[in-house]
Amino acid sequence: MKRKEKIREYYLPKLENEKSESSCLGWENQQAQELRFNILERVIFPRASVLDVGCGLGNLYDYLKNRGYDFDYTGIDILPEMIARAKEKNPQLECICGNIFIDNLLGNRKFDIVYASGIFNIELGNNDDFLCDALQKFALLSNKFVVFNLLHSRSKTMEAGYYYQNPNNVKTLLAQMKNVMFKNITFIDDYLDNDFSTILEVV
Repeated sequence: MKRKEKIREYYLPKLENEKSESSCLGWENQQAQELRFNILERVIFPRASVLDVGCGLGNLYDYLKNRGYDFDYTGIDILPEMIARAKEKNPQLECICGNIFIDNLLGNRKFDIVYASGIFNIELGNNDDFLCDALQKFALLSNKFVVFNLLHSRSKTMEAGYYYQNPNNVKTLLAQMKNVMFKNITFIDDYLDNDFSTILEVV
């Protein structure tokens, strides 16, 4: 099964049946979702341009807006159903539907921060390769930072169908990547037992 088909198979039933937006996106609850968003506050600055890859329903935009940040937001998601719901909620939102890893959807645009929350969680069969390919793409799109999260392999509730990692393995994967270098690599794994985030400062 192709990546997009697996993503649709996972999310569409949730969009149709779950009541809360965080549940629609596969998160435990809104608090857990926002704890992941909170990591971005370590690097965001006034008028930062943010690219939200796998933006879903635009919850990152809502979160940053409610926290009083002044920022420029662009969201992108592979599922048109997500984009439609996000724009229904926030008609002014710049949200793009498509596959950022295949299509040239952004032209020559670059962003201060490229952020991805949850896009690596589903087991696709080639997740290590997908992660490395994605980070190479993100590095090309970013002026300053790449920030993303992964499910932690120390989780006591590991479930089939999900991709789990740990900071040491991610550090090894980053060291093996060709043509991509980062000035600083920061791992944050003290906010949830089943999750950790990585902040990459772009050279």
